[in-house]
Amino acid sequence: MKYRKIDPKTKLQIVKEALEGKMSIAEICNKYGIGQNTLAYWLKLFEERGHQIFEPPRRSKNEQRVIEENKTLKRIIAELVIALKKTEMEIVEV
Repeated sequence: MKYRKIDPKTKLQIVKEALEGKMSIAEICNKYGIGQNTLAYWLKLFEERGHQIFEPPRRSKNEQRVIEENKTLKRIIAELVIALKKTEMEIVEV
């Protein structure tokens, strides 16, 4: 069969059709012009990795560092705002 690139949404549609069982694997492969080994591989991937769509996204170490730094900076800003308001209140009282 001639190689052609199939987008992920179409691959998912093909896998869903295969799992529904309304058509034989051969019929599905003929319909989309793919080999049975290709469909078997996609089904295997779906079985092995399908659960990952429900897992929270993983963050890189750099992204985690930036998030922690952002939390720290927000805390410092909040403390400075509180200190500034206390200073303003002391000035107003005098």
